[in-house]
Amino acid sequence: MAIEFTCRCGARFRVPEVMAGKTALCQACKQVVVVPQAAVIPQPMPTRPVAPVSNNPYVPPSAAFQPGQPPGYRAPAPPFAPSQPDPDMLKELATHRELSDSSASNPGMLRISNLKYLLSFPKWPIIWLSLLILSFVLLCFVTWFGILPVLFFGLANLGYWYIIRTKFVAGCVNPGMVVSLDPPLVAVMTDLSKGMIERDWTYVRVLPQPLQSMTGGPPFLGQQLATVAYYDRSEDTDPHWEGFAPTVINCVSYSEPDIARVFGTLDKNDWQQLSAGLKQIPQPVSEGLYKVELQPPLVSPISLTDVTAAVGRSLLHLPDKLCYLAANGIPGHILQASVAAIAPGLNSASVLAVVLANKDASGRQGMIIAADGVYYRLSDALQGKFRWPDIWGAGTSRRQFEILLTNRQRLRFDEAFSENGTPLEALLDGLAKRDF
Repeated sequence: MAIEFTCRCGARFRVPEVMAGKTALCQACKQVVVVPQAAVIPQPMPTRPVAPVSNNPYVPPSAAFQPGQPPGYRAPAPPFAPSQPDPDMLKELATHRELSDSSASNPGMLRISNLKYLLSFPKWPIIWLSLLILSFVLLCFVTWFGILPVLFFGLANLGYWYIIRTKFVAGCVNPGMVVSLDPPLVAVMTDLSKGMIERDWTYVRVLPQPLQSMTGGPPFLGQQLATVAYYDRSEDTDPHWEGFAPTVINCVSYSEPDIARVFGTLDKNDWQQLSAGLKQIPQPVSEGLYKVELQPPLVSPISLTDVTAAVGRSLLHLPDKLCYLAANGIPGHILQASVAAIAPGLNSASVLAVVLANKDASGRQGMIIAADGVYYRLSDALQGKFRWPDIWGAGTSRRQFEILLTNRQRLRFDEAFSENGTPLEALLDGLAKRDF
C-alpha cells in the first residue's frame, strides 16, 4: 500500500508504506518533509478577517499572541519601521574584520544598552565593577600602591564592555525559539562551518536566557527571537568552530525598531531549518549543544572498500592517542581485550581500527571500527553497535562527541573521545554523507 501526501509547497508525492514516519527531500522546494503515517492532503484553512499587516516582520511578544487566537496567528506589526544601522557601526565592523581572522555572514549591527545588558546579565559586570571599587578603597584608605589595581581593573572594565558591545555589532545573527518557560530556555541554530570543506556543520544550542525581562513583553512557547553570537575558537585544522554563545537581542536593547531591523535579517528558510532541527533534540528539552542534520539520510550502500579507505585517511596510528589501525598492526593484547569487552563474538579479522577511551589503556572501553559497522562500550549502560547504513551524521563540539542514527537515536559520549573526537567525526560524518 502506498502513501500519498502533499508538501507544503503544493507538490504531491506517492511513496511506499515503509517510508511512513521517515524524512525525505522535496524535489520541488528542496525542504525536508516527514512522510505521514497515512495519506494526507492539506485542507484549506477557514478564512477569517484580519487587520492589514505591515512589512515589518518583527512582532513583539505582547502583540503576537492573545488568548483565544488560533495557533500560528500573528497580530499586525507595530506602527514603526525598522531602524537603519548607525554609520559608526560600519566602521567598527570593518575594524573588527581587520583585527580578527573571521567575519560574520550576517553581522548583528546592533547598538546595545549597557543598562539593559547589566539588568539582564548582571554577574560579570558586577564582578568587574566590584573589583574596581575595591581597588579604589585600597587606594584611598590603605596605600598609594592601590593605583596599580585601579588602573588594571579600570582597563578591565573598559575592555569587558568593548568586547560585549563589539559582539552585537560584529557577531552573527541566528534564529532562536523559546522552548521552555520554566526554566526559560531558548534554542538557537547556526552553521559552525569555517568554509574549509563544502559541508554544513549545523548545531542547535539550548541555553537559559532572562526572557521575563526582555523588551516587548513576556515570552510564549514557540516564539521566534533573533540572537547574536560569537563563535568559540578551535584548532586551525578543524573544519568548524567548537561552539557558539548566542544572546537574545531583546535582552540587551530597549529599542524595538533596532530589534525589528535585526529580526528582519532572518528569512523564512532560517525558521524552517530551526523547526526541522528542533525535531531532533531529545525531549524533554535540556541545556546543551546538539548536532543536527537538515538533509534526509542517504540510502545508497557503503562498500567495504570505501570504509577501509576512509578509516585509513581519517584515523592515525598514534598509540599515545589510544588509536590503533589494523593496517599498521593492532597490538595483540589490545585487540583481544577490546573484542572480548566491546564486541564479544566479533571476528577479529573484520576489525579495521580500535579507538580507546581517553583514560583507558587496557582495551576494555572504547570503540571498534569493523567491516560491518561500529561497536562501542564505555560502561554497562553505554554500549551497543550500529551498522554503516544506520549512520546519519556525527559531530564533536566542546570536547563532546556524538553520533546521529537514521532512527533519530542520538549517541553522546561526553568527553570519552575528546583526544580523537575530530578524526572520529571526520570518519563517521564523511561515511554518513558518502564524502570520502
